Amino acid sequence: GEPTLVFVERKTHRDSWTGDESVKERFAIAPEQVPLLLRGDFDAHAHENKLRSHGTKSEAAIKYETKLVDEIAQLIRTKRLVPTVRSQCSRCAFQLPHTNAVRASVDTNLCLINEVGHAIPPQPESLLGINNDQTKVAFDEKSMEG
Repeated sequence: GEPTLVFVERKTHRDSWTGDESVKERFAIAPEQVPLLLRGDFDAHAHENKLRSHGTKSEAAIKYETKLVDEIAQLIRTKRLVPTVRSQCSRCAFQLPHTNAVRASVDTNLCLINEVGHAIPPQPESLLGINNDQTKVAFDEKSMEG
């Protein structure tokens, strides 16, 4: 089916010798909101109000996510970041019901899509599927063999 959420993620990798752990922070938005984020038109305060109206997150978590949205939007604007590669896959995850300490994920139908030279920001329909003029690299068992 069509994706209903897009996860925007910031990963900060740290060298093990520093004693600091790597950090993965993310938030979810609707696919049609991605172009707004890439253009700098995403309304972080509307996102904050939406989180608050859902009532599923604490006030501290809402403030943290809103700050993350602002920081990522500012990073995109100031560094003039544009999409270069998009990955798409189907993920199946397994974990114990009482803890997420151990988790196994299986990704299938992995595709890497070349976004270089395409409309910036991508049109919403290109975020939901693969256009004919985009370069698509699909990975299967044969392509992974050495």
